[in-house]
Amino acid sequence: MAKNTKAIAGKASASAEERIYTIPLRKAWLSTPRNKRAKRSVNTIRLFLKKHMHSDVVKISSGLNEHLWYRGIEKPPGKVKIKARKNKEGLVWARLPNELDIQDKGKDKGRMSKLKERVAGTPLEKKVEQMEKAKEKKDLSKGESEVEKKENAHKEEAKPKEEPKNKETSSKKEKKPIKKK
Repeated sequence: MAKNTKAIAGKASASAEERIYTIPLRKAWLSTPRNKRAKRSVNTIRLFLKKHMHSDVVKISSGLNEHLWYRGIEKPPGKVKIKARKNKEGLVWARLPNELDIQDKGKDKGRMSKLKERVAGTPLEKKVEQMEKAKEKKDLSKGESEVEKKENAHKEEAKPKEEPKNKETSSKKEKKPIKKK
């Protein structure tokens, strides 16, 4: 079952071990009522890790828990790939393979890395920025730069609106009632 077993180099101790498992959940939750399936999946992961990691205490990360519940209580995933780490006290932490390690979350990253994270933004924001840049390039290729556009916009705002000279030419014409004979 264990795909990868290794002692963690450079971490707390040599007795700590980390393994990657693919846990089948479908057999466990098919025999339970629909309104208890996600909860049963969480318990199945706990039982699986207690058996395979030889520990009584198993903690599940919030990311893994959200992954199990993201489609609701009735439709958890059929199988899940996890990374389990056992520390020297016998405590097992389960998380998704691409999720940050629980021990690494508390460490101070430093000012520059925090600043880079804030500036980088989310993938959605990056995509929006790329789309805006593409629009700017199209506008520049048409001949009018952004600076010229801003100047033209300011000139239009500064001009007073002219009123029509004749009342007849105005858009609001008074209609005369038609007399019938």
